[in-house]
Amino acid sequence: MRVAASRVIWTIAAACRMATAQHPSAQAGETSRISGVVVNRVTGQPLSQARVLVAPDDGSSKEIETITGTDGRFVFDRVPAGSWTLQAERRGFLGQKYGQRSLYTTGATSIVTGPGGASENLTFGLNPPAAIRGKVVDENGEPVMGAFLQLLVQIPSARTEFLVRKTVATDDAGEYRIPDLPAGTCYLFAVVPVPESGTGF
Repeated sequence: MRVAASRVIWTIAAACRMATAQHPSAQAGETSRISGVVVNRVTGQPLSQARVLVAPDDGSSKEIETITGTDGRFVFDRVPAGSWTLQAERRGFLGQKYGQRSLYTTGATSIVTGPGGASENLTFGLNPPAAIRGKVVDENGEPVMGAFLQLLVQIPSARTEFLVRKTVATDDAGEYRIPDLPAGTCYLFAVVPVPESGTGF
């Protein structure tokens, strides 16, 4: 009986050692997919020929890229489990990261692959650029040449602090145009030069 019992114990122990040895290799081979479609955020239309890049958040490997098809879709196969940053760019649109609420902030949403992750069938909206244009005049309605227009955006973490993102000057007709702007709230501040006579406007 003692011999038989020893054989049974040895057999169970050997089986446990085999299972333990196989488990890590199975986890190491697990991969996922990151897939989705790039669309015009305003119209919802799929965007072909968009360049999509993905990189690990921890910087452990280089970014990889792909180009969307005619249906705007992209796929990254055999992606290891982890946390990833996804970004896209296309001619005529403003490049941005997935989940980035404003192009004036760095916040984005990481893509998590592996068990419990949601990395497929993503919708990645790109903003078409907007522009602000107008005219600066004095109290008599005359155009002001050489006035500086500063585009200000509010710092998300502060209520009374702003950053100057762009500065343009008015032309001979007092007109200005600020191109390549993302959707969002911004403010304009005009700096009007004082005439040499010192009379002001």
